[in-house]
Amino acid sequence: MEFVVQLMLTKRCNLDCDYCYVKKENKDIKEEVIEASLNFTKERISKSEDITSLHLSLTGGEPFLVPGILRKSLDSFLDLSKDLGLTFQPSIQTNSTIFDEDLVKYVSQIPKLSLNISIDGYKAMHDNHRKFCNGNPSYEIVEKNTKKILKIFPMTQSTTVLCPEYINILSIKRAFNNLFKMGFRNMKFGLLQKRHDAHSLKAYFDLERKLIDMAINKIINGEFVSILPLSKNLFFNETFGINLSKIGCGAGRTTFLIDTDGKIYPCTICREYYRDKTLLGTVFFPSKVKHFHLKKCIIEFMFGSVNPSRQENNLRYFIHRLKTEKIYDEYLSWLRRCIK
Repeated sequence: MEFVVQLMLTKRCNLDCDYCYVKKENKDIKEEVIEASLNFTKERISKSEDITSLHLSLTGGEPFLVPGILRKSLDSFLDLSKDLGLTFQPSIQTNSTIFDEDLVKYVSQIPKLSLNISIDGYKAMHDNHRKFCNGNPSYEIVEKNTKKILKIFPMTQSTTVLCPEYINILSIKRAFNNLFKMGFRNMKFGLLQKRHDAHSLKAYFDLERKLIDMAINKIINGEFVSILPLSKNLFFNETFGINLSKIGCGAGRTTFLIDTDGKIYPCTICREYYRDKTLLGTVFFPSKVKHFHLKKCIIEFMFGSVNPSRQENNLRYFIHRLKTEKIYDEYLSWLRRCIK
């Protein structure tokens, strides 16, 4: 079982994305909060015999605004995972408006680290929602920096948010092709919270089939590409016999968001949308942190009824296409080397 710490390094960000649910403030995490977070993590893990890996998710704001804090957090939690005999699986989400070559080289050397870039498909899609605080578009600098990052860290992941106006075949095809041309071989497409109805949800899962077909065409030509969450579900299902869609997120049990001031929430979405209703406590008093468990992921409450069978049907279709093309084993072998 995986223990997940989502550590909010800063509430500052140089972008003002119109769909972002994180309230910006001029606050960075302090060293004493990081130290207390380590103690909280150690205490929680010590109470369970099932934890085999520690996942540290470094979030913000924009984490690359605080490179020293980012390094300190990674080093400290890496040391903790070694002390506890756990596999360390860190991840970092960045908007790629800041290129720090030394920092990228540093994180690229950490085994199993996943670097994720928020980039919304192509220029028009991206600039429509992701602007700098002064109102200027951000795509061109994001693309420029991303190409530099991909040269150092080829399996960097793209994260594309699909707003309702882009739930159509032309947009998804253009986004996939542009990201592939840029150099991404690890892509994630996701929906925007609270802006979708039953019709757009169905349309999204129908479009996911088109994504599978586009990915298959690349894979047939030896250009292997991962489409998340489908590829990760395939990997875990075939490698470990684990169906991720039936596990749940673990929020408040094995997943915790730690705010810049040390407050603990089940996850980022709980913190931003439900605040005090889901406040569990603080890292400075770990023994007083409340237990909390969602019977189903908070995202499902926000989207309304999400039929998991649609995801499972698309996964079965993905596997069927791979086996039909006789590249299933080869693709799975590639996933085992590349998926974090």
